[in-house]
Amino acid sequence: MQDAAFCCVPCPAPELPDGRALDPDCVVELCEPALDIGRLLGRRLAHTPGAALFLDYGHNSSLTGDSLQALRHARPARPLDAAGEADLTAHVDFTAFAAAARQAGATIWGAVTQGAFLCALGLMERTEQLAAHASPQDADALRSGADRLAAPEKMGHLFRVMALTSPLLPCPPAL
Repeated sequence: MQDAAFCCVPCPAPELPDGRALDPDCVVELCEPALDIGRLLGRRLAHTPGAALFLDYGHNSSLTGDSLQALRHARPARPLDAAGEADLTAHVDFTAFAAAARQAGATIWGAVTQGAFLCALGLMERTEQLAAHASPQDADALRSGADRLAAPEKMGHLFRVMALTSPLLPCPPAL
């Protein structure tokens, strides 16, 4: 059996919702379904009061390159090895997603880091309140979990938070 491999195929440069121009021969990830969701929510929020909150890992500026990655048994793996046995993922392009939603009528708030968002909502204070009434082992687990979610060297910097709202709604808390 032949090893699976990705093949680069030249194509016309896509039109990106944030209007950026692409250099020839660059690699860009474009998630059309995500842009469609941004447009759909933007249209809906432009006409019906509401809000949508997104938390995921990704980048705050549109980047070129490849962020596709695979994890198998909590370790990095080659994306095409052991098909169906690894989790495949790619970073969210929050800039392109926001541009699609904004063009369709939504107001955009963020994206901010998950750590900044959770800390602004009081994660550490609430963790300490819970830890004060917990066993030493449970208190350590609570603090460790909060640290994992908010610390810049852990999930706090890699994950981003963005809200889409109807145009007349105020800024959501912590954004």
